[in-house]
Amino acid sequence: KSLQVFSAVMHNVMISFTQVDVVRKAELSARVLQMSGFVSNGLHATTTFLIADETGSEKYHRAVQSNIPVIRTDWVKACWMDAQLHAVQQYRLAPLAGLTVVLALTEPQLSECRQLVERAGGVADTVLRRMVSTHLVTERASGKRFESALSWGLPVVSVLWLRESVQRGCRLPEASFQLQLNTSNSITASTFSSSSSSSSSSS
Repeated sequence: KSLQVFSAVMHNVMISFTQVDVVRKAELSARVLQMSGFVSNGLHATTTFLIADETGSEKYHRAVQSNIPVIRTDWVKACWMDAQLHAVQQYRLAPLAGLTVVLALTEPQLSECRQLVERAGGVADTVLRRMVSTHLVTERASGKRFESALSWGLPVVSVLWLRESVQRGCRLPEASFQLQLNTSNSITASTFSSSSSSSSSSS
């Protein structure tokens, strides 16, 4: 059944969705179509915007690499309510939206990273909670939180992941910053700058 078109606000705008609730996605898709826009399940060269509630999906990372703006769901509602195509800058999805980041750090690094997480739209915590925590940020590949995070399958990453994600304005893939336990109980990571490696080993 075709939807009645109410305006041309989104004429020639191609939208795709990722990590949006199924019911919510259906509602937003209908609004886009009623504003003369297009909705695609995939991500293409012609995609104008990616709409998301959270970061980190494969589609999210592809959009970032392709310089396709990733914006929040409330942008669609604002365009519908005001009958105009709003600029997306104020609706860009924060790098850590939807994440609860546990910081296994000491001061003053703890306070610095807490501010970074909150500025980037995430929730900062120091207690690891099953089904709540999404990431563990640490500089030491040891300890109860480290071991629990590994056993739960959570990403365990260095502070560098947090800093660079905030600096670049997008959630960077965790694999390059992942910490693992080696036989000497020290940090190993896929990617570290020489300065980061020396500071980590001395902490």
